[in-house]
Amino acid sequence: MARFSFSLQAVLNFRQAKENQAKERLAGALQLCRREEEILENYQNQLAENLVPVPCGKLDLDRMVMGEQYCRSLEERIQVQTSRVLQAEKKVAVCRSQLEKARQELHMLEKLKEKKYGQYLYEENRREQLMLDDLALSRYRSKEDLL
Repeated sequence: MARFSFSLQAVLNFRQAKENQAKERLAGALQLCRREEEILENYQNQLAENLVPVPCGKLDLDRMVMGEQYCRSLEERIQVQTSRVLQAEKKVAVCRSQLEKARQELHMLEKLKEKKYGQYLYEENRREQLMLDDLALSRYRSKEDLL
């Protein structure tokens, strides 16, 4: 019985490697996105802490001005960081679509390989059956010749 050989095995291997690379890129993009979201959340928490009303009593004008400047600085950082989060989310979406495409291409080849293997098994079984039929026929003829 001849061994099964898929003629597109090299392409299948390439597509598997391509899918693995797409998975790694998606994992990296997700990790970066999480980091960017954590930074944004940190800035938002800092801003919320600094927006706490000043207790009644003695007011320090310099401290109020510095607090206001710090809050404006945080708001600017939040804007910049929000755009970075959006960029990271877009990158995640692109990586997801690339992974889905790679999976579809791989799945198509795997299905083709399964189909070819099924054809191979069918042909091998047919050949084996023909060989057994020939063997049975030759035995039958040799028995007839003896009679």
